[in-house]
Amino acid sequence: MLASGVASRLRGTRGALGAGARSVASPRRWRDAGREPTALPGTRRRELWPLGADTAFDRRIGGDREVAFTGCALEDLKRIEHSFGTGVTVNDVVLAVVAGAIRRWLATHHEPGEAMRVQVPVSMHHRDEEPASLGNRDSFLFCDLPISQPDPRKRLAAINAETRSRKEHHDPDELYSFFHSLSHIRPLYKLASSAASGPREFALSVSNVPGPRDPVRLLGADIAELYSLAEPADRHALRASVVSLAGRMAFGFCTDPGAVPGVAELASALDASLEELSALC
Repeated sequence: MLASGVASRLRGTRGALGAGARSVASPRRWRDAGREPTALPGTRRRELWPLGADTAFDRRIGGDREVAFTGCALEDLKRIEHSFGTGVTVNDVVLAVVAGAIRRWLATHHEPGEAMRVQVPVSMHHRDEEPASLGNRDSFLFCDLPISQPDPRKRLAAINAETRSRKEHHDPDELYSFFHSLSHIRPLYKLASSAASGPREFALSVSNVPGPRDPVRLLGADIAELYSLAEPADRHALRASVVSLAGRMAFGFCTDPGAVPGVAELASALDASLEELSALC
C-alpha cells in the first residue's frame, strides 16, 4: 500500500522513518495493541489492495450540494434477511439495496457498471458501554458491490460472503490497531491514511447507524422519521448514509450535482431495488 509514495519520502527522512517503521513493526507495539502482527498482511490484502479502476463517482467536487431521501420499514429489510438464510445481516441487505440502486442509476446515465468498492464505517463501541469508556474508536471495512451482476439474489449472496469473511478475520479490529499504532509516527500515518482514502481504494462510503429503537418526541411532537446527511469528499462525489428510528430505516444521498447529476433518481432506484429483493422473499 505504501510502496508508491514512500520511496521518495524515505530519501529525505530515511533515519526517522526507519526508526518509526521499526517501532510500528515491533512485537511489543503489536502486543500493546492487542493483535498479532502475522494477521495484518492478510487484512491489508483484503482491505487495502487498490482497485485501480475509474468509477462514476471519482469526480472533483465544488461547494454545491444536492440531497435525496427515501425510507422503508426495518421489518422489510429483516424479512429479506431471514428469507436468505443464516449469516445474512440487515447491513448486508442495506448494501445489496444500494448496489441495486447504483446499478439502475449507472444504466440510466450510460456509465459502466463494473464492480464498485464501498467503504463501510464500523463502530468499535458497544451499546452497553459506560459513558466513561466512550471515545473516538471507529474503524472500517471495504466491500465490493457486484454492480454488473443482474441477479439480485446473487448480488446479496456475494456481498454477504465478503462481509462475513472480513468479520471472521476481524479486519475492522486489525485496521484499527494498525492505524492506531501508525498514529505515533506521523509521516507514516499521514501516508497510510492518504492511501487508504484514495479513489482507487473505494468509490463511496455507505454508513449504517442504528438510531433509537423507541419513538422519540421533540417539543411534545412525535418524530416520524429521522434522516442522516453525510458530506461527500473530493473524488468521492457521492455519499450514502442510513439511520434507523423506531422501526423505520431512512436512506440519504448527498452529492455535488455538478459532479453526480440526478441524485433524486438514485433514491427512486433504491425503492425499486428494495422491491426487487422483496419479491424474492
